[in-house]
Amino acid sequence: MQQSDSHPRWQAFASLSWYDGFIEFTPQADLWYNEQRLLLTGAMLETSARLRRTLIGGPSMTTLSPHVQNDNPPMKRCPSCPDGQQWHPATAEFFHRDKGSKDGLICWCKVCKSQKEKKYNQRPEVWGRQKARREQNKERIAQQGKTRYEASKQQILATMKTQYQVNREHYRFWAIAKRYGLSAEKWNDIFEQQKGRCALCDNEFDVNKSKFIQVDHCHSTGVIRGLLCTKCNVGLGAFGDSPEMLLKAIQYLESYQEGRVV
Repeated sequence: MQQSDSHPRWQAFASLSWYDGFIEFTPQADLWYNEQRLLLTGAMLETSARLRRTLIGGPSMTTLSPHVQNDNPPMKRCPSCPDGQQWHPATAEFFHRDKGSKDGLICWCKVCKSQKEKKYNQRPEVWGRQKARREQNKERIAQQGKTRYEASKQQILATMKTQYQVNREHYRFWAIAKRYGLSAEKWNDIFEQQKGRCALCDNEFDVNKSKFIQVDHCHSTGVIRGLLCTKCNVGLGAFGDSPEMLLKAIQYLESYQEGRVV
């Protein structure tokens, strides 16, 4: 179909003039060009914003569950969770906050987000960059940590104390596993085999004071021998785990019976 001469596009084209092989805009054509450029730029930005929100979980994604429209709190879908487990309450308990999204939450749940970050940080090239950055800024990072600690020392100590009290058993078994290579399951097996008693003096352990139950091991080979009370463990350590020294101690005690004065 042929365009009419009165069409603005033809009028703008007619107002163009050729100058040494280049197009020279007249004021009328320049105004029309700028208007069209602004319209095209706006359309491109809107399309880009819609695509970005679709990919990262913004307003274009469904927040409310289609099955229950009156959810309180509303349900949010995590695209990375397995089928049948994708819907979670749209709260900060399940999703990290994001001020740039419409609902104020990122699209992935905390579990999936943590797995993604862990997988990303385990890549050799990423780990290498992070290690090099830490080495280059070692002093600055240490100073920043010290400054933050001094500014919030009381709060940090209170938080650490609360976390330790809540997770006391977890921290204790973590320390045992790190020092002796003994898992919580194996520790419980040994405890049951000894029927909750010290392997040396046969006194019953106080389960409410489990931190006083000591793991006895060979200092030469690292082999776990059993669980002892604090007194028996300290006694063996004082004699250097030496059978000869212990036999001498027995002979010494037997040679001085009760009531004998030196």
